[in-house]
Parts: sequence; structure tokens; C-alpha cells
Amino acid sequence: MTTYPKVLIGVTIYEAKDYIWEEFFENIQRLSYPNYDIVIVDNTRRKKYYNKLLKRTKNYGNTRVFHVDRGENSRVAHSRSLNKIRQILLDEGYDYFMSIESDLLPPIDIIERLISHNKLTVGCLYQIGFDYSKSQPPRPCLFDVTTKADGTAATRNLPPEEGYGFFGHGVVPIHGCGLGCTLIKRELVEKFPFWHYLEGDIKHSDVLFYLDLHNAKIQAYVDTDIIIPHYNQDWRLVKDA
Repeated sequence: MTTYPKVLIGVTIYEAKDYIWEEFFENIQRLSYPNYDIVIVDNTRRKKYYNKLLKRTKNYGNTRVFHVDRGENSRVAHSRSLNKIRQILLDEGYDYFMSIESDLLPPIDIIERLISHNKLTVGCLYQIGFDYSKSQPPRPCLFDVTTKADGTAATRNLPPEEGYGFFGHGVVPIHGCGLGCTLIKRELVEKFPFWHYLEGDIKHSDVLFYLDLHNAKIQAYVDTDIIIPHYNQDWRLVKDA
């Protein structure tokens, strides 16, 4: 008899992402892996959207919805949401955290494909940036690590000319690839809570997660044969980014 590791799909969301909700939720309900549950954590400032999500998901036994206080800005909201998912995973004995952001539509076999690589953490390629932007042009969500003048590690997003060169090369080591569609083994979730900076260039939990791995000499990977459609929001509309 085949046994399947227990996977927790964790989704962080707030009301501005509602434009893609129906497509997103239908997509993650169709995933073909036989042993997963879904936790959705809303960090909208008021609970109106949380109550809306409760009504939408009430007939899905594999899905639970929670709300966390948004805090000062999106950085605080993101880390609080991820840590809520982390606590549920640890308390309830899940083997993997499958992070899927609420504006990505992965293929239905994404969990099987990523588990098959047997890595501590492995993500997928998805595009960030915008056609209109000179400072943030379209490019894969891939990070490199650099060293600052004081000797500490820092992160940079790969520019298009570097990032697009990764396509189609299988599973490769990478400093970081975001948490948009990323599988993380429990042992990493146990070691590394999610956090944020309120000051400086390095701010959000995904960047800091990969810096934690780097400082602990733990290698992250990305499957460059999987490109996830990303219906990303214009960051200029995020008032508390």
C-alpha cells in the first residue's frame, strides 16, 4: 500500500487579491495529490473579507480559513500569516509546507512533481515585474546573494538577461525563488520561523527565509521546467507595501 506524505497547502491572502479568487480556488481544489489540506490566512485589516472567505469555503472539508491582524504594513501581515500556517503545520503533524500564493495557478500535479525531487525546499519559476516598468521589468522570480560592505549577506533579484537563462534546465541550485509556489520539508519549517524587517532594503519574509537558509548553509532549489502563470498585482496599488 502506497503511503503519501501529509502536505499542508498554505495560502496568504487579502481582499485586493479577490480578482483571481475563483480561478485560484478551483485550481487548488483540483490538485491531483491524494493527501493534502488547505489553510487560507487572510490579513485584510477588517474581517469582512474573512467572513466572505468562510462562506465561500464552508462546503470544502479540506479547507480552513483564518484571520490575522495586518499590523503596520504588508511585511508584518505576510510574516504573521506565514507563521500562522507554520504553527498549524507543526501542531498537526504535516510533513510538507506547500506555499502557493493566491495569484498563481500551478499545474494539478505540482505537489507530486516537487516531492519527487526529494529536496529540503524546491520552488518553481514564475514571472514578476510589469511591462510598463523600467525599474521592475518582467523577469523570473529568482534571487542571488551578494555581500555588503560590512560583510553581511544581501539579496538581489536577477535581471531579465540572467533570470531567463534558467528556463528549461531541470532542477538547479538557487539562492532563492520566492514562496509563490514552493515546497518546504517540515524540518526546515521547524528550524526557521518567518519574519520581516521594517527598515532597509530587505523587507519581506520570502527574501529573509532564503537568507536564513544561506546563513545556515542549506541549499535551495528551483525546478526550471515548471513555469507557473502569475496574475500579479501592481505593487503601486499596495498602499502599505
